[in-house]
Amino acid sequence: MKKVLVFVPSYNCQNQIAKTISNIETYFSKYLDQVLVVDNGSTDTTVKNAHDYLKNSSLKSYKILSNQENYSLGGSHKVAFNYMIDNEFDYLVTIHGDNQGDIKNLISIFENLEYVKYDCMFGARFHPKSKLINYSKLRIIGNIFFNIIFSILLRSKIYDIGAGLNIYSKKFIEKKIYLNFPNSMMFNPYLHFYSYLTKAKKIFFPIDWKEEDQISNVSFFKDTLNLCKIV
Repeated sequence: MKKVLVFVPSYNCQNQIAKTISNIETYFSKYLDQVLVVDNGSTDTTVKNAHDYLKNSSLKSYKILSNQENYSLGGSHKVAFNYMIDNEFDYLVTIHGDNQGDIKNLISIFENLEYVKYDCMFGARFHPKSKLINYSKLRIIGNIFFNIIFSILLRSKIYDIGAGLNIYSKKFIEKKIYLNFPNSMMFNPYLHFYSYLTKAKKIFFPIDWKEEDQISNVSFFKDTLNLCKIV
């Protein structure tokens, strides 16, 4: 049996964190060995709400880590990847704590053991079979534009370079090259590009993605500028 860690990065998502963990418990608990919440210096009750839910849940194993300051999304990924390697997990699932992604999208992938065929599997908001709910039209246009640009540069079809529902194998990250990547929101694009440069076995899969009462941590214009610099 493969040892699976579910990593939940969180930052000021007190209204969504319990729902995110509840969905993991309800729909995905039989496929995982441990849930790891990495909080990025939340100033609200995110950590308390996560702890209150987990201590009363049926999940057998969980851990909550709190960064001393805000290291951004990339910094939290580095913490989780190090934890994965140190504790000898075979696969890591990422799902953001703000409940935008749907853990149910992974059920068939794990039920059919499809994930063991790949080094990494990237959830894609802009896959033809994906569903976007209340997502900004400006962000859709911007994302699709960069998906096309990077598809041309990498000579491979890219459906998304930064969604928050992904699967990584230990083999893909064990060299710890990710420690050289930025701590910012650009961490995910760098991780995607690394998978192409190393010819990792990968695939994009469709996901359901919604925006309701979440507070986005993405600065559209700042991240657009950073992606232009990468190009």
